[in-house]
Amino acid sequence: MIKITLIIASIIFILLTWTTSKIMKELNEEMGVSLGNTKVYYFKELNCKKADLNYDFFRMVNNLEVISVMVYQYLTTDILGRPLNID
Repeated sequence: MIKITLIIASIIFILLTWTTSKIMKELNEEMGVSLGNTKVYYFKELNCKKADLNYDFFRMVNNLEVISVMVYQYLTTDILGRPLNID
């Protein structure tokens, strides 16, 4: 079950990274928007407590349904929210 979850998470991560870079590129071309400078902080101590990994199958199915609706909406509209005329 965890392997399937990791595969699905990897696919979602790849799609989100690709779409975000595409949107940022389009915004940069249209309006000159940039992310600017960022600061990186490193902490000396990390809290490495064991996380509670309780998986709920129905919650995962619900999340996949929501994600599929979001992907469908993204694929059928352009960046400004206008519907695409696909004939």
